[in-house]
Amino acid sequence: MSTISDTPMPAPLLSVVDDVAPGRWIAISSLDASRSVGLASGATVERLTAALFGVLPISAATATPLIGWLADPGDDASIDAFYTVQGTARDAERRTFEMLSLTAVPDDAWHAVDAVITVDAPQDFVFFVCVGGREPHTVVDLLRERVTLAA
Repeated sequence: MSTISDTPMPAPLLSVVDDVAPGRWIAISSLDASRSVGLASGATVERLTAALFGVLPISAATATPLIGWLADPGDDASIDAFYTVQGTARDAERRTFEMLSLTAVPDDAWHAVDAVITVDAPQDFVFFVCVGGREPHTVVDLLRERVTLAA
C-alpha cells in the first residue's frame, strides 16, 4: 500500500510551495495554457498530490480550501482526478472537507493564485488549494469579482 511519505517532494516544487503565504492559493493544472506560466511537475496528478499534501498545510480558515474545475465532469478519468485530489488532501490533513466544484473557471480566479503547478494528464482540469500554515490568517477570496474603475 502506498502512503503519502512514499513520494518525496522535488526541491524546485518544495521551494515554490514554501513561498506561498497562508491564505493565498496554488493551482494544480493540466491546461496547456498554464504550462507557460507554471512549474511543470513532470508527474501525474496522483503522484503530485501524494508529494504535495505531505508538505503543504491546507487552510483551516475557510470552509472551502479546495476548489476544482473539470472540463468534462462526466469523464471517468476527470472524476478520478477530482476525488484523488480531495481524498489525498483529506488523508494528509486528517480532517473532512468537500471540494467545491466550479462549472467554469472565472478569469478573476487567477488573481489570488501565487503558484501554478502543472501535471501530465490528457484531461483538462484545475484544482485550487488554499495554503494554510500560520494561524490565524486571512484567506484571499479566490472567486471575488474584480471591479474596474473608470478614470
